[in-house]
Amino acid sequence: MKCKQKYVAILSGILLIAPLITYAAGLPTQFENPLGSSMTFSIFIQRILTFFLALMGFIALLAITFGGVMIVLGGMKSEQDLKRGKEIIFWAIMGLLIVAMAATILGIIRWWIAV
Repeated sequence: MKCKQKYVAILSGILLIAPLITYAAGLPTQFENPLGSSMTFSIFIQRILTFFLALMGFIALLAITFGGVMIVLGGMKSEQDLKRGKEIIFWAIMGLLIVAMAATILGIIRWWIAV
């Protein structure tokens, strides 16, 4: 048990002293923007929203493909698989419509606030 306490004390000391050593090394206290100097907050948010809208659209297309495969392969086995495939495609299309409406609303908001 004492050995474990010794290791904890040494690790704590290192973690407390390490910031002092690096500060004393003369490292710069200001850092550059890793996203670039022309990156503003609004552009950053636009890129994040664009990425998530594209991701949601891609997932919806995968769901449509999966539903189509279920209809083709599962329809041969039972009516329940056929019905399930149709439902998957229906809800994936609904998801695509929601993503399209969200993109339109975001475009209107960007135009309205002139970003």
